[in-house]
Amino acid sequence: MHVECKRGLGPSPSRGRLHVNGVHILRVSHPPTFYGGPLERVLAPLSLTDFDALRDLRLVRVSGVQLKQISRFSELRVLVLDQVAFRAVAPFMARRLEHLTMNYCGEFVDFDQPELLTCAGLPALRHLYLLRLPKRTRRRQLAAPGLLHQVETLGFDYLDDMVRSGSWAALGLDAASLDKTLFDCGAAQVDFFARRFTGLRHLRIYHVASYSVDLFTWVAQQYADLARDLAAGNLPDLQTLYLSGTLDVSHGMLPRKLVDAIRSVIDECAAATVAVVFEKLGFDALFKMTGEERFSPQFAARCRLIRAECEQTKKV
Repeated sequence: MHVECKRGLGPSPSRGRLHVNGVHILRVSHPPTFYGGPLERVLAPLSLTDFDALRDLRLVRVSGVQLKQISRFSELRVLVLDQVAFRAVAPFMARRLEHLTMNYCGEFVDFDQPELLTCAGLPALRHLYLLRLPKRTRRRQLAAPGLLHQVETLGFDYLDDMVRSGSWAALGLDAASLDKTLFDCGAAQVDFFARRFTGLRHLRIYHVASYSVDLFTWVAQQYADLARDLAAGNLPDLQTLYLSGTLDVSHGMLPRKLVDAIRSVIDECAAATVAVVFEKLGFDALFKMTGEERFSPQFAARCRLIRAECEQTKKV
């Protein structure tokens, strides 16, 4: 069962009885012009105890959230915090949580406390995506280094200031972590790669799916620039490039300029032995990005394959 809550109000009893004890997916969203109150207000007139079976929770533009409230959902597997202002005075506890995406979140964290995200608090976590978080001098306070090694896939946004500066150590990333880290970058930001950037191994370019005629020309230029930067060797460590399935020139009708640009990117990747993967994204359009997790099934499958090959090599 999937329940959508909008405008800061929960499911209304006036619309009939809602058997909330069977709810497995809950998406709570406020309009862009309104930042709602704490979780109790968002779910009113229902209470937190009405959602004990919740497995998938997505909060968009919600403020005053106490993470310990979310910890009470013992069956939670997927959590998306998008433009959420939360408070925490202790490490976040979610024993069965497997997927966590945090995007544009405002944190009110006691810096005298241990890291917010830890192995002990999130023992089942396998996929962690931390996107466009507030600037801070002690970023490692957010996630314990051990958790970064525990998860199967990691994700960061290329717009993050520490990512663009290549401050891998400050992010808690080492060589092993970079092997399983996917960096997101909007098509409008590919000009960042006009300079040489080392360490980035897996890159995903996302774009706005609804184009006007003028935008087609602009997007084509972005990918033409990316092909030029690849040819210049500005991404020497790149191994895989993930593009939207809507740009797969073998399965769709696209304007000639855009087709030529995408083919140039593919050719440059082939010359550099970089694998190109076209994937269907849940956030492929700008208006659909809010509240979506950034998990990539294709990237996760690649990481599993590499782990299996490494284990096989160890046995030999």
